[in-house]
Amino acid sequence: MYLNPVGSITNKVFNKKYNILCAPTHERWESALAQTGHNFYAWRKHGVFKPGWNEQFAPIPPNYYLLDERDGDNQLWPWLNLDVALSQNKFGQYQIISQLARLHQIPLISVEHTASMEWWTKEQKKQLKEMRGIVNVFITEWSLESWGWDNRNDTKVIRHCVDSELFKPDKNQARNNYILTVGNDYIGRDSVLNFSQYKRVCLDNGLPVKPVGDTKGLSVAPKSVTELINEYQTSNVFLNTHHVSPVPTSLLEAAACGCGIVSCNTCGIPEFFTHGENAMLYNNDKECLEYLLLLLNDTAFATKLGINARNMIKEKCSLDRFIKEWTEVFNLACNMKG
Repeated sequence: MYLNPVGSITNKVFNKKYNILCAPTHERWESALAQTGHNFYAWRKHGVFKPGWNEQFAPIPPNYYLLDERDGDNQLWPWLNLDVALSQNKFGQYQIISQLARLHQIPLISVEHTASMEWWTKEQKKQLKEMRGIVNVFITEWSLESWGWDNRNDTKVIRHCVDSELFKPDKNQARNNYILTVGNDYIGRDSVLNFSQYKRVCLDNGLPVKPVGDTKGLSVAPKSVTELINEYQTSNVFLNTHHVSPVPTSLLEAAACGCGIVSCNTCGIPEFFTHGENAMLYNNDKECLEYLLLLLNDTAFATKLGINARNMIKEKCSLDRFIKEWTEVFNLACNMKG
């Protein structure tokens, strides 16, 4: 029997808030998750998890609590009755969160934000597939396939969401005819973000650009979400080179703000974007340059793509849908207790 069965039954009957153990991972994604209304308690461990919550990315929700890592294994408050644990990656976080789930006798939900890597051996893939929760969640159909997930009876795909009432165009803002990119440590994370391609296509060809993000010697990060939204709202073209990600959050946010999108045609991106309809999807440097020049020289077409991209976000990435689907997952996991 799991810990506090009476509390669990009360939650089921009266639909009260669940107490969810997690770890700081992805501020804007977790901000949306917090809108399910449950309480989130973030376990911290120096050198393994993110140290805390960066309010430049999103204000910390009132129902999201950062535990004190100075308390080590005693971070959880003595009176707290946990209902479920949530792991957000299999590279350090799963190992610790799953141990805590066993210790507190609560079910584990495993969500995977990342893509599988081509260089993993068969044995590594096998071991990673054994890191399962009572419910397993992927953010795109592509990522589920890429992980080689066999048994899908306990698995769901829940796409990211964007708050389209927050991330939206501003008709009072003029758009600048340059190429916006958003990413932290763009140069240092070249293998994932593909700064090399950005340099070859944009910088080496002297295209008008505005990189945004915390990258030493290249760009600085916005001081707030409001500043970031303003960057999207005032740019005519947005370029996504992040080619090893199921779907980059910045790409979806730029689309919600009505930017003309040029993106690499990789991973789960084609699940959201259709070439020539709501984005221009490239497969190589030549196509990337061609499409950037097209949008820079035809702002009306860039505007049309941006309108269609925003409509796609409202259809496929709504906040209401995200909250509904995650509420169902939390209910499913907590009702499997016992």
